[in-house]
Order: sequence, then C-alpha cells, then structure tokens
Amino acid sequence: MRREEARNLKWADVSLKKRKIQIRESKTGKSRTIPISEKLCPYLESLPTRNNAYVFDGGDNSRIYAKGRYWKVLRQATESMGLRNIRVHDFRHTFAANLAMANVPLGIIQKLLGHTNIQQTVVYQDFYPERFQESIERLDFG
Repeated sequence: MRREEARNLKWADVSLKKRKIQIRESKTGKSRTIPISEKLCPYLESLPTRNNAYVFDGGDNSRIYAKGRYWKVLRQATESMGLRNIRVHDFRHTFAANLAMANVPLGIIQKLLGHTNIQQTVVYQDFYPERFQESIERLDFG
C-alpha cells in the first residue's frame, strides 16, 4: 500500500477471514482489493488496535500519522532491526521488486500496486540484471 492508503485503512476494510483488504481511498481515486498473505494474518490479528477504527492507530482512535507519530514509530522499528534512513515507500519498492524477482507477471504487480499505467510497473523488471543470465539458461536448444 501507499503511505496514505495505509494511513486511511480502517478495520472495517480488512477481512482476515477472506484475507482481503479493500483500499477505498487511493492515490488514483479508484478503490481496489488486495489479498493478505496467510503469513501476515497472525500479525494483523495481534495488533492492539483491533478495537479501534484505524488499523494503524495512534492510540487514541486517530491515525498513527497524526502529529508526526508515524515517523517516530517507523524509526524505532527500523533502527531496532539495524536499518537506517528507511521511508515507508521503500517497503513498497521492495515488495514490487521481490514480486518481479519471483517472476510474478507485471500485470499482477501493476494491480497489486494500484498503478494506472503499466510503464510505472515496468521499472521493477530491471531491478535485478543478474536475472538476465538465469532467463537465457531456460532456453533449450537440444
């Protein structure tokens, strides 16, 4: 998700049973549904905000991004893992690049990211040039 999509995400838009998230307020103005990984479900279920309106709640039924709290939370979490200077959008890029490395078709990556134009997504296919040799080895001339 984009930062603002996560910021506006309400528990009413999350179905752990169906493993789906409904993005209602996107950058493009269009809603979309994205799947939830089976491995992510337990983490979402354990969030202390389950009884609040927002998934990423600041503790007082307000968005975590209010008054800059999100930066503090992100910085604490990433620094505890030895990561520095991480932006929320870096997670989105990593997600897309990992999907591309796993040979997920660009059209699917486009839909998951909510890109309106495939050209926005194509950049992820060239993140890992070492895959070029791997791709060529798939050819069978025998």
